[in-house]
Formats: sequence, C-alpha cells, structure tokens
Amino acid sequence: KFHIPETASRVTQKVFFFLRDKVRIP
Repeated sequence: KFHIPETASRVTQKVFFFLRDKVRIP
C-alpha cells in the first residue's frame, strides 16, 4: 500500500489552504 509521509501531508495541506485562500471561496 502507498503510505504518504507526514511531511508530504503537511505540504499538501499548506498548498490546499494556499489555493483556497487565493480562490477566496465564500
């Protein structure tokens, strides 16, 4: 099975929030 390291998960979360902030979803 594929296991995502905690670091990668954190990076993905940061990117997700960054994009979300850029898009400015109401």
